[in-house]
Order: sequence, then structure tokens, then C-alpha cells
Amino acid sequence: MAEGQKGGLSHFGSPNYSAVGVVCNGAIISLEMNVKGVATSGPVLTNKNIWLKTTWSLDGLSQYSCSTDGTNYTPVGDPYQMMWGSYRGDRLAIYNYNNKAEEGYVDVDFFRYDFKKSR
Repeated sequence: MAEGQKGGLSHFGSPNYSAVGVVCNGAIISLEMNVKGVATSGPVLTNKNIWLKTTWSLDGLSQYSCSTDGTNYTPVGDPYQMMWGSYRGDRLAIYNYNNKAEEGYVDVDFFRYDFKKSR
């Protein structure tokens, strides 16, 4: 990652959005939670690999989690209430951008979407 770069996982619908990801400030890479444009810094990351996960149900309550080993996940931030837009559903995004320069990259090895029907 390069200075100013951000990358992660996002939920977005009209008018609300949320995201969890990593941000590069100088030599420091840290976790960041963003809900409706309000960013909260998380811990500094020392591992080059990170797994991001989000879970939610029909009530629209979403919880982000992260892992440094792909097995043990820790919740990130408070649960987030998604709002339905002009359609019934939510959009997911994997994002990567840099507002400071046209530099940096992230490798995304896979994306998995599971749907579990509850009764």
C-alpha cells in the first residue's frame, strides 16, 4: 500500500453506507471503520494479510469482523443498521483508492458470499 491508500469491504444503500478496511498513513497500516462518513481509527496492523467479514440478517443489522489468520474473527465497531434504498436489498463493495496519489495496490485473493436460510 502507498501513502493515503485505503482498501476494504463496504455496505452501501441509499442514503447510508458503512465500511471497514485498512488505511496507509506513512509507514503505518491500520484498521479503519467508517459509518456515514465518520471514520474511526482502529489498531495498527502488523500482518500483511487481513480477512474482512460482514454478517447481517433480514432486520438489516450488520456486524463487521476481521481476522489476521482467516479463522479467528474479532468484531469491528458496533453493529450497523442498514437502510433499504429504492430497492429491496443491500450492495456490497470491495474498494481500493488513493486520494493522495496514483500509487499503491492491494491483492484480493477471494470473495465469498454465503446465504443461510433461517426458519
